[in-house]
Amino acid sequence: MLPTICYDVQLFDVNAHLLQITVTLPANAQQTILRLPNWIPGSYMIRDFAQHVHQEQARDSLDQVLAWRKTSKHTWVVAPCAYDFTFSYMVFANDLSVRSAFINDQYAFFNGTSVFMQIIDDFDQKTQVLEDFGINDEREYAVRLFGNQYSLAHKWQVSTTLPVVLKEDIHPIQRSDSEYLLGHFQVNSYTNLIDHPIVIG
Repeated sequence: MLPTICYDVQLFDVNAHLLQITVTLPANAQQTILRLPNWIPGSYMIRDFAQHVHQEQARDSLDQVLAWRKTSKHTWVVAPCAYDFTFSYMVFANDLSVRSAFINDQYAFFNGTSVFMQIIDDFDQKTQVLEDFGINDEREYAVRLFGNQYSLAHKWQVSTTLPVVLKEDIHPIQRSDSEYLLGHFQVNSYTNLIDHPIVIG
């Protein structure tokens, strides 16, 4: 069984329209490939969600910086790592359409295709070709939503059809004085992950 991929979504700055995404990934003797979709379910147009991704960084569980490179406008490659590691990035969320992501001092909204990078496994090392890949990968994905002091003070709540982890199964999490767990969800494929918009407010 493949390890669960966990996404932490932090409401980073409501005034600057920033979400911070941290993906926790298993050790990989080969390079790890991540890709953000350039489409959204229900629409047949090519989108450029990756243009809003900035400040990428990769670190292993020992807090050592890992090398990474961007190989296309929506694909990132992280160097081999002997330990579990994280890949984090900021998403500029200032698109009021229903297709992308938005956050201000009133609410936050995002689609999975704008924030959740997919892990690509079917990479041909010999030809260095990244093959087409499916999104119904039957892999477990977890999502943890973290608010900040602003969202706590204004009693923001989460609304989504993502399957919730039962509250009795959630251990209280406060990553820092300004980060509070708003919700914890889990799905069994990337298809399901990107098919449930999230509203917080």
